[in-house]
Amino acid sequence: MLEYLILDRIVKNSPRDPETKKVILNLLEGAKEGHLCSLIAEDTTLPSTLCSLGDDSDPYPKTPLVKQGNRLYLQKNWALETLVLKKISELIDRVPSDLSLSLFKENISKMTSLQEAQVKALYIGFERSLAVFTGGPGTGKTYTAGCFIRLLCQNRPYKVAIAAPTGKAAAHLESALRVQGSMPDGLKCESTTLHRLLKLQPGMQRLNSDWKIDADLVVVDEASMLDPSLLLHLLNAIGPHTRLLLLGDPHQLPPVEGGSLFPEIAELFGQKLERSIRMGEGSLFELSKAILEGKLDQISHESIDWEKLIDKVCEILPNPIYASEPDPRSCLEEQKQFRILCVLRQGPFGVDSLNQRLLTHFKGKSGWFAIPILVVQNDPKRQLYNGTTGVLIRDKAYFLFGDKLRMIPEGSLPRYEAAFFLSVHKSQGSEFDEVLAIFPQGSERFGKEALYTAVTRAKKKVTVWIDSSTLEATINVSGKKRTGFIARRSAQ
Repeated sequence: MLEYLILDRIVKNSPRDPETKKVILNLLEGAKEGHLCSLIAEDTTLPSTLCSLGDDSDPYPKTPLVKQGNRLYLQKNWALETLVLKKISELIDRVPSDLSLSLFKENISKMTSLQEAQVKALYIGFERSLAVFTGGPGTGKTYTAGCFIRLLCQNRPYKVAIAAPTGKAAAHLESALRVQGSMPDGLKCESTTLHRLLKLQPGMQRLNSDWKIDADLVVVDEASMLDPSLLLHLLNAIGPHTRLLLLGDPHQLPPVEGGSLFPEIAELFGQKLERSIRMGEGSLFELSKAILEGKLDQISHESIDWEKLIDKVCEILPNPIYASEPDPRSCLEEQKQFRILCVLRQGPFGVDSLNQRLLTHFKGKSGWFAIPILVVQNDPKRQLYNGTTGVLIRDKAYFLFGDKLRMIPEGSLPRYEAAFFLSVHKSQGSEFDEVLAIFPQGSERFGKEALYTAVTRAKKKVTVWIDSSTLEATINVSGKKRTGFIARRSAQ
């Protein structure tokens, strides 16, 4: 609606100014792609009825456009970026007073397994109300977060809220923390989706609410998936005596809704954990580095005949048809071992089409059919959330909650879809022993972050199907979205 208003005012106020139209149409196109601002010449002038000069102290200017330096914003995006910057600055500048430094030093000295970067991250995180631990897969973000929690609670009543954009990622983080050992006395630790923690329904806005999260520490995993609106809702809900810890990989895909604010926050305030504990210095680690550094000759890949894609997939896909009723737990464990990822959602080689084609391929064959499924609608009563994976065997769906297997009749499920092929976006927060990453022509528009995200979902082996020309185009494109966060923070 705002876009139509802007276009209407352009026509009314500057019908003979094609340059103004070009600048604003470029801004609108960028906004649709997820950029918070567009870059323009600093001496560009726009009608005062359309555009005002950005003032960091005023997040709500009355004009539909805002210009600051060489950046041009839609009013909504200016407001989001300004308010996030304000809240982040407040947290960074707010010194917590919930523990003595001497006690912190005493207890951290007992943690002999920590690497130097982890120790540094813990000290800096202790000194701020906002801590940011960043790094690639297996670099110890979760382990370091567990140490941080233990150092802060010190056998006193302490409440920790663990959240992530998806329920699976949140549950994975809590489970990983508990694997480190029994939780200290007095520590209450609960995990949920970020939307549920913030009491948000899809499309809901509560930016003017005074409600705060009841916790001493809020830990958010997969923070790279936070769009500006969700991030702002989170920051608004952090009370004056609550700490916030963000965990994430700034090189992963930006959020679907746009706005790459986490990489900018990580660049300014993050503590980077670089040595991959999970991937080591082996081929997967080197492959992920080569993608980020654009070293084309070091990226192993295979070109295939795309017209024979389904036949080729069936050669390596674990057989979903069984002579007798399969064990659902074994089927679910099998999903953890192997997954096919594709960056495209629509089109002949998109996830939707490929899943349907594979279902058609197996249709009519006799036996017990185990279909991997993905829940795409939240159902808090059944603890099923967007992104939860399961298996459908005839008319019964099975899910793993920790080590417990649960059966839910198909008719009682929230909206779901087949998941032989999983989108790279939906795979964030998950890890599999082996990954087949499919990148047909058209995938290049998502940039090297998509390829990096797909490759780093694998723990042991990854195979990349991509043509050489598409690969070259992919690693030469960045999927990160433009913001003015770093420039504005640096100017403060």
